[in-house]
Amino acid sequence: MKAKIIVSFLMIFLFSCCSNTDTYDSCAKEEAMDAPQALNNISIQNAKNQIEILNEEMFPKTNVETRGFLSKFFKKLYNIVVADAVGGLMGLNAGPCGAAASAILSSATIAIIKEDRITNNEGGLTRSFCADDSEDNGVTLQPTTSANTALKDVVPNGSTSINDSIGYIHNQVLINVKARQLPSDSLLFVIAQNTSEVYGVESAIVENELLTNKDLYDIIGNKNVEEDDSNTLEELISKWKQMFPEKSDEISIIGTFMSGLSNLEAEENDGSYLEKVLEIIDNSDLDESTRQNIRNSFIVANASYKLWKVEE
Repeated sequence: MKAKIIVSFLMIFLFSCCSNTDTYDSCAKEEAMDAPQALNNISIQNAKNQIEILNEEMFPKTNVETRGFLSKFFKKLYNIVVADAVGGLMGLNAGPCGAAASAILSSATIAIIKEDRITNNEGGLTRSFCADDSEDNGVTLQPTTSANTALKDVVPNGSTSINDSIGYIHNQVLINVKARQLPSDSLLFVIAQNTSEVYGVESAIVENELLTNKDLYDIIGNKNVEEDDSNTLEELISKWKQMFPEKSDEISIIGTFMSGLSNLEAEENDGSYLEKVLEIIDNSDLDESTRQNIRNSFIVANASYKLWKVEE
């Protein structure tokens, strides 16, 4: 409600700036189009502020602060988890299945170990990452935790909603894909097939959805998680915002969520922090699409954090 009142005052002020009928009409049309987005931006910031307060209450001295500069091990973990969360923001044209497949593909592509990548990769996911296609016998993904840890407490409040199952499905499909050591140029199609079977959606629909966002996955696929030069979580989030400025507000709130989540070890993460954060999102003034996008990204990030293993 507060956000709506603020936007109303903003619109009144902006309309008053128009000096004649022609410019007023133009201004009114422009601001009428921008008002919903302005409301959403304010709502995201309000939710972000509430999550920051929650973080301070639950984790008075955060692990991000005590760690200072990120070790290479946490750089690797944060790179993968944030990429997963961003992937969860995309892919909604195919509904929950598209969002899940997008997050899974983001995770798989960034989790390919350094030795299975090449520097000059023009083909991306529709061509092997290996320098010689004939040698692409399968890529190895980063190590994972046990299935018991990865699949436990990743569905908020024990929900039976297909939307809330995105984290469980994300981890289950990735465990299966990792075990198969697939060639990189088949990841997109195999993930589309696996995810569509779970959701009962035609595989071709999900494939088209992923191919539409192919630029995102190629960017992720060419990132080297071991050699990223981000020294803090804030720096990493800033880079993602620069890559996808249209999603800047959503990526910013992902950073706030990650700041809290990073205080929990995978084994001790019982999902209670996620549930408290989702309650904030559910009670916000966000429009339905943005709310679901952010929910997906948080649920996926929480599941991904429990899946990928940091080895020192």
